[in-house]
Amino acid sequence: MSRRVQKRNFWEWPMIGTPLALLKSLRLKDVNRSRKPMGVEPLTYGQIPKATRSVRDAFRDDPVESYILNTPDSHEALTRGLYTLWNVVGLATSARKKHAFTVNDGDAVVSYDPASANKDTRSLFERILDVVTKSIIRVLQVLDSPEQSRRKKEYRFKEEIAIKDAIGDRIKEIITLRGLATAPAKRRRGYGSMLMKAVTSIADVQGRSTMLISSNVDNTAFYESHGFRVVIEFTIGEHNPTWEGDPLIVRVMVRPPA
Repeated sequence: MSRRVQKRNFWEWPMIGTPLALLKSLRLKDVNRSRKPMGVEPLTYGQIPKATRSVRDAFRDDPVESYILNTPDSHEALTRGLYTLWNVVGLATSARKKHAFTVNDGDAVVSYDPASANKDTRSLFERILDVVTKSIIRVLQVLDSPEQSRRKKEYRFKEEIAIKDAIGDRIKEIITLRGLATAPAKRRRGYGSMLMKAVTSIADVQGRSTMLISSNVDNTAFYESHGFRVVIEFTIGEHNPTWEGDPLIVRVMVRPPA
């Protein structure tokens, strides 16, 4: 692939230009000129394009993401497009459910899953939207390469076993923090800590623990500084003949309510 193609903006990749252009058009203002005070706020649809770019850049060198996506049989352009669509769908779903926060209109973002023990208060329309979302996800999964599919299954299987062994049925009472990401150029400004506290404060009010899955051991100290502790870890890639790197460590971390 030529240098020129590698530098193309994500919004220009085939297959994703139309849906992402639609999301981009939802912005009601130029977020770069926003003068509102800096702080944590619920993620809106208009902020998703910028948030998607932040997630993409933040996880560019993530060990687990690289293991799952950069397979010998992957198609680079298709993989990038699907990865972006995955993030758009995920962020849009979290924004719709009011389960996502951002700082500076998408420079940093986080989402969370409420405890499954909570009473289901979804309307019929919301249930229909959830069915549609799951259908979209299934379509995206079909487009994975065979090796990407195998690695995703390996990760999910081991994650499920680890959570079951370390947490068991208590998982129903736990809030799960997902996708904490800050654009590399905006790091060391406290954005991640602000978003972390936004989620853990919800858990504290409910008297619940918060769980996260860390795909990069380099982030352990940061999570520990916010009260998380490793309850179990597992490895992926150690038995995969197509993987030439070392086994990758994934950590399940839990923070008790304050």
